[in-house]
Amino acid sequence: MDHQWQINGPAYERNVHGLERAGSVISGLLLTRHGLHRGGVLGIWDVGLGAALLLRGLTGHCYVKEVLHDRREALHHLRADLERLQRAVDKLAREGKA
Repeated sequence: MDHQWQINGPAYERNVHGLERAGSVISGLLLTRHGLHRGGVLGIWDVGLGAALLLRGLTGHCYVKEVLHDRREALHHLRADLERLQRAVDKLAREGKA
């Protein structure tokens, strides 16, 4: 389980690495600090966003990246299926003309 993390739930693959991960931790700390000093509704917003960035950096997993990657992967598979279907249709068309 070298590339996975788990916090009382299913294990997730790390999809945030290196500088991106460090940047998330630093940004999360700064934004949380800013929100605590700011106060009010916007301060609460900043604290929440900072906490999300901290979680992203500390765990190495980003839910947004996961969703976007899954959709891109699904589109890639769909494109491959369509290309396979097009080749089959072309083959049938050639056989029909012969």
